[in-house]
Amino acid sequence: PLRGVPARIVAVVDVGAIASPPPADADDLLAASPLPGERDPRDEPRAGLLDAVLAARSRLIMTCDGQDVRTGAELPLPTAVEELLDAVPDVGGAAPLVVRHPRHLADPRALGGDAALSRLTGGRPWTFQPWAHRAAQALASGRGAEPGLRAVAVAPSVAPSDPPTVLTLDALRDALARPARAWLRHGLGLRLPSEVELPPRTLPVWLGRRDDGLVRWQLGDELLRHIESGGDAERWLAARPARGGLPPGRLGRRLLDEVHEEVAAIHAAADVAAGPGAVVSLPLAVDVGGVRLEGMLEVRGDRVVDAGVQSDHPSHVVRAWLGLLLARVAGAEGIRGATVVRRGGEDGPVVRHLDVAAEAAPTALATAVDLALRARSGPLALLPRTAWRLVDPGRSEGAVAEDLARDLRAPEALLVHGPLTPDDLTALASGPAEDGLPGDGPAAHRVAAVLVGAVAASTGGVPWSGPTGDDA
Repeated sequence: PLRGVPARIVAVVDVGAIASPPPADADDLLAASPLPGERDPRDEPRAGLLDAVLAARSRLIMTCDGQDVRTGAELPLPTAVEELLDAVPDVGGAAPLVVRHPRHLADPRALGGDAALSRLTGGRPWTFQPWAHRAAQALASGRGAEPGLRAVAVAPSVAPSDPPTVLTLDALRDALARPARAWLRHGLGLRLPSEVELPPRTLPVWLGRRDDGLVRWQLGDELLRHIESGGDAERWLAARPARGGLPPGRLGRRLLDEVHEEVAAIHAAADVAAGPGAVVSLPLAVDVGGVRLEGMLEVRGDRVVDAGVQSDHPSHVVRAWLGLLLARVAGAEGIRGATVVRRGGEDGPVVRHLDVAAEAAPTALATAVDLALRARSGPLALLPRTAWRLVDPGRSEGAVAEDLARDLRAPEALLVHGPLTPDDLTALASGPAEDGLPGDGPAAHRVAAVLVGAVAASTGGVPWSGPTGDDA
């Protein structure tokens, strides 16, 4: 009704609800079969928004939800606002101002710590509460480096004398691969919320092989699993661009070709080690110290094969080692050993071969189950990658720092252990989760010695780097 009526200041509240109306009712016959000349429920709100924009003479203010009030996660702007920001030119050298309020009372950004907010408020705090400054100062005074849950955990959440009666092979592997998550889930009954990733505003373009290792790893892992399940690589390559997330045109095709080349080499190395053929799942179950360990073990040919597109690291042998231990203790016949294949450098994939003697398997499996139960019941000082560096006689400080940083990328590890440094590891005292373990010294070193020592003792020694076996 106010179309064409100018105003010095126009404010639009909750522009997302206005520019993005709910979908039409399924019973709306006009919306199901629109004809020329009829009203368009989708375009009318956008036309009204355009009228409001054109009516503004001095200021145009739009508000919408920019952050989730529960999690604080940043929300994408409505499409109409994104299009408006792209269309409106800089006026007098000043681009349109986009301000995101943190929606928390004592957030420093709302109290003068954010340049855009300060520009909007003229340097004044964006709050109506006079005591917000005092609350922010109180939080800042008590805020330092978070020590992690391990520093405040005084006892295991589940008594070690009351372990679970049944433990699956997957749970055993998970407890040794992500021990912090195992404690949060099984010891405390907690699950960390997943991070909300906003859709990218720009078109992804890869200029080199290392520009986006995470996306490259995701593509490689997806293709490898597709091939291992019996799928055709060429059909996957033809269909994958339709799902998006790739550079345009030839750049996307080049990226897929590079990923395919790496995956094909890894799959071929696995075939050489175990022979071509389908993967067979063997149901196995054994009793280990009063715990029933059971699971489905995947075997290719006469070997337990673990192929992946990650860069090679000694810690990657643990998964295949656990499966081989279960096979040996259960008396599975026809399994000669295990093979681990990972992405290497210019020389191609790295292949590691493992074998466990039948007489050494029970002791090693009992050690692995004991560590898994400790990880599920308390904050065990086990950092999967770092553990192998700590017991490496030729380790360097840089290698320890790099592996520690990789381990702490997992949100649950950072929550449990806090922002550790290599120097912190030497001062990490043992807690209830490490009670009874052999040796003395820092907790992380004791746990590392137990795990890596069990692997080395049962396999005859595992090298710290490089391939092993006759085919390596």
